[in-house]
Amino acid sequence: MLRRKRLFALLVMAVVVASLLVPVAGGAQPDPEYRFQLSRFTEVFNLIILGYVDPVNLRALVDGAIAGMLESLGDPYSDYFTPEELRRFTEGMEGTYGGLGMSITTEEGAPVVLQVFPGTPAERAGIKAGDILLEADGEGLIGMPLDKVTARLRGEPGTAVTLLIKRVGVGQPFTVRLVRELIRLVTVESRMLEPGIGYLKIGAFHATTGKETREALASLGALRGLVLDLRDNTGGYLEQAVEVASLFLPEGPVVRIRRRGGASEFLHGHGRGINYPLAVLVNHRTASASEIVAGAIQDYRVGVLVGTRTFGKGTVQTLYPLMDSGGLKLTTARYFTPTGRSIHGIGLEPDHVVEALYDPAKLPIVAVQLLKHERTLREGMVGLDVQALQRRLGQLGLYTGEEHGVFDAATTQAVREFQRSAGLPVTGEVDAKTVDELNLARTPRPEGPPPPDVQLEKALEVIKGKIR
Repeated sequence: MLRRKRLFALLVMAVVVASLLVPVAGGAQPDPEYRFQLSRFTEVFNLIILGYVDPVNLRALVDGAIAGMLESLGDPYSDYFTPEELRRFTEGMEGTYGGLGMSITTEEGAPVVLQVFPGTPAERAGIKAGDILLEADGEGLIGMPLDKVTARLRGEPGTAVTLLIKRVGVGQPFTVRLVRELIRLVTVESRMLEPGIGYLKIGAFHATTGKETREALASLGALRGLVLDLRDNTGGYLEQAVEVASLFLPEGPVVRIRRRGGASEFLHGHGRGINYPLAVLVNHRTASASEIVAGAIQDYRVGVLVGTRTFGKGTVQTLYPLMDSGGLKLTTARYFTPTGRSIHGIGLEPDHVVEALYDPAKLPIVAVQLLKHERTLREGMVGLDVQALQRRLGQLGLYTGEEHGVFDAATTQAVREFQRSAGLPVTGEVDAKTVDELNLARTPRPEGPPPPDVQLEKALEVIKGKIR
């Protein structure tokens, strides 16, 4: 057995070392540094196979190496997909997929339900916008990239998945078992707001979004004004974004793509422009492809942006198929608006800044795992952990005192109030369970009817002010 392992390891080493002789992309020979670093990797790889005390799972070892390489990039948008994850991911981008019928986002690492589609398993199971998805079939989802969460929830129609969910106003997380169905995703919806003023919402840029947008605009007929809603649109296919932007812009560049080494290209639209006022709704989840559309509209001054600053994702990813039938999603370029603005890490500033009165998916915290349980906190204690506790209670509107790090009577009262609202034992002491609930707690929605959409109201006001 040991001889077999050694022979296998030597074979692996031979294959990897032989790869050092293969020219790199572009036909150039690898430089000495390239050879040296790959040799280091090969050396460690083989030492683990030959010398580790227990048998090594080769697939797990390579998966770990791939994960480590991607993590070293410091880029949350570069990721590896297993064959199953890749299949689910690409299915969803084509407009139909086996899934649950809800859109999700991540807020500081927590997967949060944005919208539940009617007539789907998610709706029938009672899932609501604002629910936090903690686990899927026992696998933790907190901190998992959005693409991975989405792929994890999708699957063959008829298969089941059990979700662990945290909901505002419910003391304990609860489980829901759902059976996946074939979901047909419609990315565009339209209606008339008032005579002559249309509303067009684009939820994502999938393979059919350009066609759907053209059809939706045609169905609205002659317009005197239009509201284009890109809120919560986290992106999609670049070419679909260019196609949609072309429906509103005059002929010219829509976006500039700059690749490694500074090589640039402009992607051009072939539109004729519009002759009516246009207002584009954006928020902090308007990202990537939707920012391309919004940025181009703002640069050409054919419309105004209304809402809050956009997410600020100005990079382009390329999906490479791999020999194991998996895929590598790698950031390969940065994009800029037609006038050369970079929005990466910055976002687009609206022409009219309007905060939403209520956002069911926005967590009012700096990070999901804000607090760590290292000791049970109680009145009289002092420390940075007490200060962090006071900050968290303040974010929830329960503590209004100074964050001085002293567990005083006011802190005790705030902890008691939180425990009471969360359905926990009201002790005034912060144990591990209280820490968990504090990390997942969110500001509840006000009672009564839904608050008005003040961003949409402002967009309508702007349009009416421009109609002659």
